[in-house]
Amino acid sequence: MEVLGFIDAPGGATASAPMVAAPMSHPGPGLAPPKHIQTTALDPFADWRPQEVGRRFARGRVRWGLLISIILLSAVVGAAAGWLYQRPQIEAARARAVVQAAAATLEPEMVGLTELNQTLAGPSTDAAAINQAMLDLERAVRALFEAGADLDHPDAMVKSTVLEIAGEVSEARRLFSDAQAYRAALIPVLAPPDLETDPDLVALEDAAASFSEWQARFESVRTALPSGILPEVTAGLDGLAAEIGQVQRLYLDALGDRDLEGAMLAVGRIEKGLGGVEDILFASLAATSDQVDSLIRKATEGLEALPSLLG
Repeated sequence: MEVLGFIDAPGGATASAPMVAAPMSHPGPGLAPPKHIQTTALDPFADWRPQEVGRRFARGRVRWGLLISIILLSAVVGAAAGWLYQRPQIEAARARAVVQAAAATLEPEMVGLTELNQTLAGPSTDAAAINQAMLDLERAVRALFEAGADLDHPDAMVKSTVLEIAGEVSEARRLFSDAQAYRAALIPVLAPPDLETDPDLVALEDAAASFSEWQARFESVRTALPSGILPEVTAGLDGLAAEIGQVQRLYLDALGDRDLEGAMLAVGRIEKGLGGVEDILFASLAATSDQVDSLIRKATEGLEALPSLLG
């Protein structure tokens, strides 16, 4: 004890010094703390007391801008998701409505074509009315075709029906227009030529000029006509054209011989040939008119079935 300095003087001191708690310290490497020094571990929760935190959090600052932004973003994302989910149904409904409107526009134009078609093989036609009707019909058919093409897979049956209707009406319009144009071009040259048959009333040179003028007009129209339209009429025209050269020689020879009867027979042969072509023409026009009516009836049946297909 003396050596350690706990007593001032050696002797018989009998009372021990009071114990003092020393702070915890590491005695150093290889050394153990003295046995008489008591160490006490400190408790970090010794001074902790329960506190009410709810009120503190309630009174704290809340970032309302961020919260509102998150809510708005969630609403926008939800609305976009709903719109994307409903978009196919919305687009399908819109496409069906367009088809219904186009069909309603086409129907009266088809009725107009039916009425005009009745005059195709008649004695006369109204070219101005036909041209306007064909333009209106073409626009209506194109609108229906485009509307049908926009239909999606769920409306495949409706799409097939609409495209079939458009095809039938387009074909009817083509047949009618081609036949009407063929008729309008050919009718004028089917009239018998005004050729003088009395040798006393016409000089041979003038008769030859008149015949050549008519022949040139006839050949100009005949060669300009398309071969794929009314082929029976085209064949009749070709047959008549092959005879015209021979008839011309007979006609001029008769006039040169002052043969009135021979000249009349030659002109009559031309008139008969033209009449035969005209008969073929109107028979072909009647057959084409029947084809047009058949196509229009099929298209009309398709239009009548559309409401049930569209729901």
